[in-house]
Amino acid sequence: MNKYEQIEETIKKNKNLKDLTDLDKLEQFISWRSDYIQNVFDAQYYQSWIIFIIIILITTIGIIISFLEFRKGINATEPTKIKVSKDGVEISSSIIGILVLIISFIFLYVYLIYVYPIKTSL
Repeated sequence: MNKYEQIEETIKKNKNLKDLTDLDKLEQFISWRSDYIQNVFDAQYYQSWIIFIIIILITTIGIIISFLEFRKGINATEPTKIKVSKDGVEISSSIIGILVLIISFIFLYVYLIYVYPIKTSL
């Protein structure tokens, strides 16, 4: 017996019901609530797929950029340069490719662990 059936049984046994219309209203509410919960989960399902595809695209773009940076670093004849000044930090080498790759995978990991799972509050 689920939670809603228990509520119905309790109300049926309750002597304070004026007539059967109260019970009909309760059944309508339970039916509406069940439909509403299902509709919310359906909407979340489609929205989560759209967001998931966007996340995969962002991660793929990050991997492609890191690959291009690795290739540029392999073909470069100049050594690795790291310059820190009051204007900012400048890095020129294949280290950029590694940083972009790490950031892409961290982004994907955080999304999959903290955002993607669907949790129910019932």
